[in-house]
Amino acid sequence: MKLLSIVKSALASSLRTSPTEKFDLTTVEGIRAIPKTAVAKSLFFSTDQIEYVLQRKATQYKSEGNLDLAIECLRKSNELKQYSHTVYSAKDYYRLVDYLKLARRFDEAREEKAKLDTMFNEKGVSLDLIDECEKKAIPPKNQKNDLVSIGYLGCCCSECAKFRCRVYSYYGKDPRFPRYPDFLKQNPDHCGLMAFPFLFDCQSLSMPSGKELRGASLIKYSNRPFVDDRSAEEKELYEKQIADAEKDRIDRTAYDWLWEYMPEICPKGYGAYRRMRNSNSRNFQRIQQAALEHGFDLLTGTMTK
Repeated sequence: MKLLSIVKSALASSLRTSPTEKFDLTTVEGIRAIPKTAVAKSLFFSTDQIEYVLQRKATQYKSEGNLDLAIECLRKSNELKQYSHTVYSAKDYYRLVDYLKLARRFDEAREEKAKLDTMFNEKGVSLDLIDECEKKAIPPKNQKNDLVSIGYLGCCCSECAKFRCRVYSYYGKDPRFPRYPDFLKQNPDHCGLMAFPFLFDCQSLSMPSGKELRGASLIKYSNRPFVDDRSAEEKELYEKQIADAEKDRIDRTAYDWLWEYMPEICPKGYGAYRRMRNSNSRNFQRIQQAALEHGFDLLTGTMTK
C-alpha cells in the first residue's frame, strides 16, 4: 500500500503545472527568483524537475546565442541540485564553468571552478556522497556485528590494491578478520574503494572470477598478506588511466589559455583542439608556434617565460 501511495503521488506530481509555466525562465530576474522550495520532493526522477528543466533551457539559450540567460539557468540549477533527491554528475555542475568561459567571463569561471573543486574529487565523485556512504558503512560502536566488506576494484593504485576484496572488523571486535585499515579511513575517496556493512552468515564476497567466497575460505582470503596483488593488465590499465587524465588536464589547460589569450586562432571547441593535438596536424603546429611566441607551450600546458 505504501508503494502504491508513492506511485500515485509521483503521477499526480507529474500532472501539475510544469516549471516553464509556473516560473519566469525568460529573464535573469525571473530565474534568480526561483526558490529552493521549487525542487520536487518525489524520489522519482522526472523531466519536469526544475533543476533539470533549467539545464535544458540553458542548452536552448546557448543555441540561440543568449549566453547570459544560459549561464543564469545553470547557476540556478546548480544551486537547486543540493536540495534534489536526484544525484547529478560532476559534468552537470561544471557546465556552468564551460559556459562562463564561452562567454569570456574568465574570472567568474575560475571562481566557480574553485568552488566546484571543493565538492568533487579528481574522478568527479561527489565528496558529500562519499562522506554519506562512508558514514552509512561505519557500524555503531554498540552494535555487536562490526563487519564491513570492500569489493573488487580493477583499476586502482598499488596501495589500494592491498585492501580490496576483503572483509574487515571495523573496530576489531571479530578476531577472525583484520581490523579496518587506517589508510582507508583517512583516504575514503583515494581510488574509489567503498565499504559496505557485511553479515557473515548471510552474505558472500564476490571475486573478479565470479566465484563467491563464504565461511572459512572468506576468512582465509581476507587475511592474505597485504601486498599489491594486481595483475600486469590491471597495472597497465591504472597507468593508462593516470596518463590519460594528465594528458586531458594539460590539453584543457592549453585550450583554455588559447581561448582566453589568442581566441582568433583557437579552434571552435575542445574536441576539435584535441583531434588537432593528437594528430599533430600542420594547423596545430602553426598554433603551437604562435603560442610559443606569446610565452606558452601547448604541449606542456605551461608558460615558457
